[in-house]
Amino acid sequence: MQMSESGSGLSATKATGPQPMLRFLAGYRARLLLSLYVSQYIGMGFVFAAIPAIARSKGLSLDDIAIFYSLAMIWTLKVLWAPLMDRYQPFGGPAYRGWLIGAQLCLAAATLACSFFDPVDHLGAVAACVAAMCFTSSVQDVAADAVAVRLLPPEDRGIGNAVQTAGGLIGALVGAGGAVLAYEQVGWQATLWGLAALTLLPSILILQMRSGQQQEETPAEKVTYGLIWRFLLRPGTPRWLAVLVVAEFGLGAQIALVNPMLVDHGWNLTKIALGTALWGALFGVSGAGMAAVLFRRFTRRAALIGALLLSAALSVPIAFYHAAAMADWQMVVVLALYYTGWGMTTTALATVMMDHCRARSAGSDYSSQFSIGALIGLMGSSLALSMAETYGYTAALAAGACSCLLAAILAKGKGAVKAP
Repeated sequence: MQMSESGSGLSATKATGPQPMLRFLAGYRARLLLSLYVSQYIGMGFVFAAIPAIARSKGLSLDDIAIFYSLAMIWTLKVLWAPLMDRYQPFGGPAYRGWLIGAQLCLAAATLACSFFDPVDHLGAVAACVAAMCFTSSVQDVAADAVAVRLLPPEDRGIGNAVQTAGGLIGALVGAGGAVLAYEQVGWQATLWGLAALTLLPSILILQMRSGQQQEETPAEKVTYGLIWRFLLRPGTPRWLAVLVVAEFGLGAQIALVNPMLVDHGWNLTKIALGTALWGALFGVSGAGMAAVLFRRFTRRAALIGALLLSAALSVPIAFYHAAAMADWQMVVVLALYYTGWGMTTTALATVMMDHCRARSAGSDYSSQFSIGALIGLMGSSLALSMAETYGYTAALAAGACSCLLAAILAKGKGAVKAP
């Protein structure tokens, strides 16, 4: 199938090499996906990084700040409303466009509402606004994932997921580091007004969506929760889910340990922000791009296994730093490598998740995999921190590395990684 990508059309090509990737990056699909993921992760970066820092600077207790982190569970529950989104399409037009428009408007409205309440004096009101932001952002995420599944043919999913990962990292950087810097200059309300405006960034591109761009344009007439169970139990999916949950456990364990370890080694917040938020965004994007190249040159299984092995190996220099065997500047280099590996691995996992989705229930299929992986990732983070408290960072990092190694071994199994 060949269609023009000028304007808002679609182009699918099975050719290898840099030209198809560059053609994709210059087209409408890349612009739409990038803007969607930047938009939704601006809000999430603000909720889970900027608000805690700002609230703590204003004297809020750690117990109260924990409320905002508990709201992360809303994202892992998005599988509960994904079938409804697959089944019903508000406002007509192309599939999921109505959901995207509604989510954009509600996310901007919740952000604006939050600007009128002080996080210390009106904690309950701010928490309610944050809950609304998390819910509407999760709705946008379900719709964006479904659109991505249906827009991207198998040969474009590597670069497509690289664009999505890059968008998420850029959005998180703006919502976290950018919001903190803006808060120090212009205050709470003006910062939130700016974030609300930025969340509407994709609106013009969403309105340009037209019928015929997506594969299987009409969603299934009846997407039910039973359909999710049948998807999770169909041949090959349980084997893939074993790879996914073991990998997410390892990645969650590793990433949860980095910032506390740096604090314990005397890094201040500014240094950590530069070393993790900025470095993480820049090198995470480069890792996502490398994953896209790997998917063009190697099989899905080989690319995923390579990314998992790299993530496992990078636990070693982090452990060396903790043992005081490296200088701070060397740790900065290690962090660059670590976030490159993280970007590669998360992009590889997302691409294979997309391969397992069915176009007619794309939102439910992708969200069910995401929710399972996210829950296990949160468990990995929690258990790794507890292990580090009891046995030390080295033991916890080793557990994360072993989990990534086990995921690579499982990925070698027959049927674990679907070939598109």
